[in-house]
Amino acid sequence: MDQAVNEDKQQRQEHRFQVREEELTQQVVAALQQLQDQNRHITKRAVEKLVHLSNICSRYPKVRVLIESAIQVQRTPNETAGG
Repeated sequence: MDQAVNEDKQQRQEHRFQVREEELTQQVVAALQQLQDQNRHITKRAVEKLVHLSNICSRYPKVRVLIESAIQVQRTPNETAGG
């Protein structure tokens, strides 16, 4: 019985994590767009400030990939033009 309760609790926690990660993904997309629209440099810190949450990259893997991809895309044209 205890095992079933623990498994149910774990499933609920995983579901809440996935929902929160999806919400944050949407907020990060909006923050990235805002930074681009304002011609501001995209950094993890800048995104964290806009979504009012620190260390999101270490907590949410999908968010980390999204931010790191945006940073990489931002760097690529500058390196190509300079090289």
